[in-house]
Amino acid sequence: MKYPDPVLSQPAEPVTEFDDDLSKLIADMFETTYAEQGVGLAAPQVGVSKRLVTIDLSVGKVPKDRLVLINPEIIWARAGST
Repeated sequence: MKYPDPVLSQPAEPVTEFDDDLSKLIADMFETTYAEQGVGLAAPQVGVSKRLVTIDLSVGKVPKDRLVLINPEIIWARAGST
């Protein structure tokens, strides 16, 4: 997806179904991340309005370090240093 696609500017829907479709979406997101030589991807970036993020700082080199965030919430934030 490329900005200004509406899915990128709207709050994503929470994930409520933990099923094979979700597992497939997660696998596809990692595959897309690696194909683009990235380190992470949010579901809205692939046109899916779900609160889901995949992260792999090793870019596929250390599979056990892959991280999937489902329905993440920011509960505390600190302003940047001045």
